[in-house]
Amino acid sequence: MDGEERTHQVQLMRLIYKKCQECIVYLGDSLDSVGPSLAEPPPLRHFEQKVPAPSGKKNASNKPAAYEVFSIFHDLSTDTHLYTQSAFSGGADVLKNDSQHNQIQHRLQLFEALRKFAHAPFTPWWTRIWVIQELTTPPRVVIMHGTVSASWDMFAYGAFCYTQHSAHCCKGVIQNLPPDQEKVVTGSCKRILGLAYLRMDTNNAKWTCDLESLRLLSLLTRFRDRKASDPRDKVYALLSMTWTPPGRTSLVPDYSLSKTEVFRRAALESIYTTESLSIFSTELGRKLKDDLPSWIPDWEAPGGYMYTARAKAIDLYNANREKATPLTIKPMNDTALRLRAFKIMTVAELGETMLGEDTAYTRQTLRKWWYMWNIHTYGIPVKTPVDELFAKLICAAAIHCTLYGQPDGVRTVQAYDAKAFETWAAYSSISPVGRPDDIGIIDHPSVHTQLWKQFMLLWPNHPLLQVPDTLNSRDKFFPNGLDNTTVYASTSIYRLRELLYDLDPVMDHTDYLDDSRPRVPKPHAPWEALFIKIQEVLQTKCGLHMNLNLDARKSLIPEIDNSISIATLWRRLIIGENSLRSGPVSSNHFFGLGPAETVCGDEVFILNGGKTPFVLRRHTDTDEAIPGPKYKIIGDCYLQEWMDGEGDSLALDDWEDLTLV
Repeated sequence: MDGEERTHQVQLMRLIYKKCQECIVYLGDSLDSVGPSLAEPPPLRHFEQKVPAPSGKKNASNKPAAYEVFSIFHDLSTDTHLYTQSAFSGGADVLKNDSQHNQIQHRLQLFEALRKFAHAPFTPWWTRIWVIQELTTPPRVVIMHGTVSASWDMFAYGAFCYTQHSAHCCKGVIQNLPPDQEKVVTGSCKRILGLAYLRMDTNNAKWTCDLESLRLLSLLTRFRDRKASDPRDKVYALLSMTWTPPGRTSLVPDYSLSKTEVFRRAALESIYTTESLSIFSTELGRKLKDDLPSWIPDWEAPGGYMYTARAKAIDLYNANREKATPLTIKPMNDTALRLRAFKIMTVAELGETMLGEDTAYTRQTLRKWWYMWNIHTYGIPVKTPVDELFAKLICAAAIHCTLYGQPDGVRTVQAYDAKAFETWAAYSSISPVGRPDDIGIIDHPSVHTQLWKQFMLLWPNHPLLQVPDTLNSRDKFFPNGLDNTTVYASTSIYRLRELLYDLDPVMDHTDYLDDSRPRVPKPHAPWEALFIKIQEVLQTKCGLHMNLNLDARKSLIPEIDNSISIATLWRRLIIGENSLRSGPVSSNHFFGLGPAETVCGDEVFILNGGKTPFVLRRHTDTDEAIPGPKYKIIGDCYLQEWMDGEGDSLALDDWEDLTLV
């Protein structure tokens, strides 16, 4: 098929899928090396959600195969507890008729069949880029393996039910599974759910609130690991599902174009439809060949969970609030991009690259970074409690949340995270200080934590104040321990004085405490007004709450560990001196996380339309057809004090024109 005919056929595919009544996805003949007998063809068996499962038996090899795998998802789709389902409980028949050894063998074979069903190379369908369209676009999809079939909706709802039960009421059942089996079933359900949600968004694009998930850049990033025999199909296979903002002409497949030109057009389309330079945060350094300009991602190169998760955090930042438009981001030729930029610093010092997720190596690398931080911040590499700013740096000020054990969005670090960071420093296996059994670091709480702790000691029923309504206002809000003359009362008076001073040094404390009698509070002082004022000040300065329960804070350690891994993998600590004579930031040094390829002498810029700063390297090309200074982009970076609009106050003459090549 020539390029013109192929272009025409590919453009018709979405219409064909959308207009069909049903699409049958055929995954293969057999999950086992022993195929079905030709002498006696197996019966056709079809599963449907909310319909009793068809009767069946094992295949010719007498091992669990497609029928048993489909049965797993049929059982899951009933939304019953996992311990009542044969795949997770062993099943009544197994318990009655087989020995314990046979039970174990049966389950091993069952989960091995599931692994072959949902993973390559046994079932390569799951890895191909073109199958995204055939699954998300048709009105009804049927999955078929051999002679066993089921509606896609059964798989999708079964995966959803598993996710809910395994993370909540049936968590213990999953914890009792061998780790490899738990990984197989959880990974299979996660893969199915991801496609199910995309199918929902695609079919409800006019009403869905999550149009961002259908932008070209989101789809390119999400399915970067999918395989295609033609690299141009890494873009073309996704165009039929892409949402394009009103006023823009959608990209269409054109096989007369080269791979470089297709990727270039996809890059420009991503810039203009998102009105940002977020595409530069897609690991630009991951290129299989050197045939692309530095600013164009190579979608042939593999991605991964960490890179996708890191890209999701980009919208938290606002290094520059200007929009990227065709007027501000201008392609000069087939390889160059002209834009406005502001130079922040030159990279003067680098930490080691975080090369992997090994616990010991991660801890060692963070410790070296922490020493460098202390040297530049305090002058000596002393062992001190982990600085809140350092903790914020190594997670790039982003917390990747989980719900029921699954990713649940990303948020910015808040003041109330201070206590969680302290607990992480004391107990996490990757913390640069202490050990998991070393709680000494807890003896050095942050100011935020100390203030909340003092407040909760004085008003222990905070925030509900569960006291009888018959009590008057003074009794409800009178600080705990102030109404007697014991040593405890003296301690409470001291706490209140300290709290009032820390919150507002100029507050008139004599409204509440009698200075002539330091142990005696004024009985008719406006205690309710004080309670409300202190609570408001704490919420403004320190966040809405501060959970002082150690077990609750320990439960957040995996979330923080994961956030740090996402922010630091294949990154390195970068340090530069503040060379600005005037500006929005007064620090002597800037600290950040930059790409692993960063070297000393690279420069950090804010680019017009960029949500983060970027590391650039001056290019020595003498091509006079491309004007101005030329740079290669190394990648995005997190740079403290430059992530939230600090560049907005810069004068226009502080910016310069440069060209990315």
